[in-house]
Amino acid sequence: MIIWSAILLVKIIDLFCGCGALNLKPTVHNAEVPKRLPPKEETIKLLLLRSGNECAFPGCNQHLFNDNNILIGECCHIESAMPGGERFNPLQSNEDRRSYDNLLFLCHEHHVETDDEHTFPAEKLKKFKLDHEKKFRGKPFEIKPGYVEQVLADFEELKNLAKENLEVSKSIAENQKTLIDILQSDGKASGEDISVPDFAIPANSNIIGRRRELQVFDQEITRNNTLQIGGIRGVGKTSFLAKTLKNHQNAVWIDCGILDKNSLLYSIGSRLANEYGRPELLNNLKTADTDFRINLAVAAKEVEITGLWVILDNVNDRLSEFIDVIKEFNKVFINARLIFTSNSGIATQVLYNPHFLLHLSGLDNDESMALFKTSLPLGETIDDDLFDRMSEVTQGHPYIIKLVAVLSQQIPVRLLFEEFEELPKDEINDFIKRKIFDSLSLEERELLISFSALRVPFHLAGLSYFSVDKNATKSFFQVVNKFLVVLIERFTGTYFLHDLIRNHINSFLTEEKSNEVSLKAVSYLESIEWKNLDEWIDLVELSLEVSDDQKARAATHSFLAKLLAAGYFQMASDMASDLLNDRRASKWDFVYLVMGRVYRLQGDSEKAIEIYKKGLDAPDGNLKSVLTMELAAVTFNLSHTKRDENLYQEALTLYEQMLNSGDSEVIASAYSSLAAVKVRRGQYDEAIADLELALKNLELVEEPKKNIAAVYQTLGDSYSKKQDYHMAIDYYGLSLTEYQKAIEIWGMNVFEGIYYLYNSIGWTYSKVEHYKKSAANFLLAYDLAKKYNFPRKIEQAFFDYSYNLLLAGDFDAAADNLFEHYQMISKSGRLRNWDPNLILGSLMMANWCAGRVTTAIAFMGGLINYFNFKQIPNPITIVREEDLKEKLNFNELFKKQIYVLILMRPYSFNDLRLWISEVIELRPDLKQALTPFMEI
Repeated sequence: MIIWSAILLVKIIDLFCGCGALNLKPTVHNAEVPKRLPPKEETIKLLLLRSGNECAFPGCNQHLFNDNNILIGECCHIESAMPGGERFNPLQSNEDRRSYDNLLFLCHEHHVETDDEHTFPAEKLKKFKLDHEKKFRGKPFEIKPGYVEQVLADFEELKNLAKENLEVSKSIAENQKTLIDILQSDGKASGEDISVPDFAIPANSNIIGRRRELQVFDQEITRNNTLQIGGIRGVGKTSFLAKTLKNHQNAVWIDCGILDKNSLLYSIGSRLANEYGRPELLNNLKTADTDFRINLAVAAKEVEITGLWVILDNVNDRLSEFIDVIKEFNKVFINARLIFTSNSGIATQVLYNPHFLLHLSGLDNDESMALFKTSLPLGETIDDDLFDRMSEVTQGHPYIIKLVAVLSQQIPVRLLFEEFEELPKDEINDFIKRKIFDSLSLEERELLISFSALRVPFHLAGLSYFSVDKNATKSFFQVVNKFLVVLIERFTGTYFLHDLIRNHINSFLTEEKSNEVSLKAVSYLESIEWKNLDEWIDLVELSLEVSDDQKARAATHSFLAKLLAAGYFQMASDMASDLLNDRRASKWDFVYLVMGRVYRLQGDSEKAIEIYKKGLDAPDGNLKSVLTMELAAVTFNLSHTKRDENLYQEALTLYEQMLNSGDSEVIASAYSSLAAVKVRRGQYDEAIADLELALKNLELVEEPKKNIAAVYQTLGDSYSKKQDYHMAIDYYGLSLTEYQKAIEIWGMNVFEGIYYLYNSIGWTYSKVEHYKKSAANFLLAYDLAKKYNFPRKIEQAFFDYSYNLLLAGDFDAAADNLFEHYQMISKSGRLRNWDPNLILGSLMMANWCAGRVTTAIAFMGGLINYFNFKQIPNPITIVREEDLKEKLNFNELFKKQIYVLILMRPYSFNDLRLWISEVIELRPDLKQALTPFMEI
């Protein structure tokens, strides 16, 4: 069945068929940077002469050269040659590091043991060396021909560096994982203070009456996966739902009056990540390249797995905004449940599965009387006549009944109802709210007005931002007791202004007063040390509404920066897009910078260029140099992709502007970027010269140095292209160390740099045939891309990982992964972007080597059809194992897309004909391609 599926999926042929040198010269002197220099011959001779041919570790008599004159010991640095190594001394010069005083001979075992720099500091190793040389003083060791050459050759072996630097790669990946975990939980990583809101079930669950409705709810929740609690505003939908869920812990409560639909998914994702150990959803929701509907479908499946109840409270007038969420959850849920409250209904035919509408009307007479009596002042009573009149006036509306009871504390009930009877019925509710507001003290009234601008719950601890009155706390609890402010969460002291009261206040506030209360709300939100997403959103929106441009700019800039640092790329993109439609925000250059970066990550270079250019024209901002740098980089990359000389010259012009900026950091960035250009064009020595100039300029920049990791990375790329692989790995190690620091400061803004660094290390190891180490680095790149769900980067890294597994000889894993990659690019619609020779050839070789011969032959048939269509000579050879006259380097042939398939013993060409016949029987369309191999 597996072979059959593979053969069917090989139908891809139809899908597939279808600068000069730079002249910008350095203007400052070169600076020495750490380089791993091999020791001089005379240094090695002197070390060997005094070594006694023994390890210098006390008590060890292991030989350095064995009886066959082969080097088995190791020449070691006391203080490391490169930063990040054991006992590295930044005060040493490169010559000091390769000098006689900094080297000693150890056996392999003690070389590994002395890597513990805490147990073996530099002074201790120097003493080992001194004592060892004293032991052999007057007994010079005979240095035979070839000894010195072996030691020097050992220094050039990349294998001595590979293990160390792969561990550095793993170290930064682990550090990155830790930091990402922090960002996903409480957001308290360095420089980061953004979290996902997770609402508790409201505390106001003590309701009177509703016995019948509670019984109906209990029955219908077992029969339906979706329940709507309906009714007019203030009828008690939230309190009713809180009562039903008081003892149901497996529920996530979302206030849709506060959140948007993206934040809703973040809240659900946070709950699943923190309580159910399913972080995948929260990671996927941060993507810059995934549709909301895709995220929603993932969320629905994850919630169904856990059997969670999702409560969407206060949907109300935003039903059209949340209808996609309701429809998807209704379609998927079997074990899970969706319950939402809304003052408007939803048509049954809109949903996939039946849902139940539980409509909350006014309380009946007995329930109304009970609620009214509990809200009356102590000792106050009401006769039957007054009660009947009260029921008629309030129509059993629980919140209005409570307000009438509060009013009766100041106005006798009989007089109050006499006033009601003089009003038309449709004006009574507004009259009651106005009357209750007029009955408040000045302090109480001002306090409520101050709360009215906030759209998120507020904490009692922040009361001083809304009132400086010494009796503010007393006034606050008075309005709470009058049901005007609602307790949401008792433990955290979180409250919310009742919607009916907020709407009433907003109906009479002047523009001047509205601006004043919004400024108070902004000050309060600014004071919250660890703001969640919705507090940040409210801060930004309120800041844009007030007259203080500085506050608006600062809040917006901080929030967008934190979204990017935390990896919320999609939310940053959405917010930046909305901000560009705002009169004031459209003048801020950092908004364009955010949009440009997201477009870059999505791989849309043309949109990025367009938005960066608009950012350069923005009148308000100080990021011109950053925008210019990123515009130049994207322009150059696009010129390389399109082979467009005009774009190339445009990029050069931008780099020249940066070199003339007078800013050392900008100049360093320009040299670094120009070096990357020169690497692409094969000008490796010129690139290295520019990068050393970049480092020289960065010496003038205070810590933290934003671009130093990229400079080291490009130095590594330059040396790798020059085939100086040990220098390349050294610089990649430096870059990894700097990226560790960068993550702690700038969060996942450095995502792209780390991703490409893993790729650079991977290909460097691959070039020197360390394929397992190469695959390990591509796996890191894949994990990082998958963490933030960038599909193109996921596809590329996963293929590179699988390709190097094949070269490493892990054929089963390679075959499985390459086939998964093929399915991945088929589903994404990006199959056309890949080279058929590379894809089909890799699949053919992996399956053949894994012993899946009929699957391999099916891919071979598809590959031959492609060659025939393109009129390319067939590079596939099949040979019996016993016919091989000499050892072949199959990996080198494969990398050149020359395919040699070996018929291993005991199989013969008769077996091959049988396998081909099986494939042709299943796929007659491959007969013409495969028949020539039947005739071997």
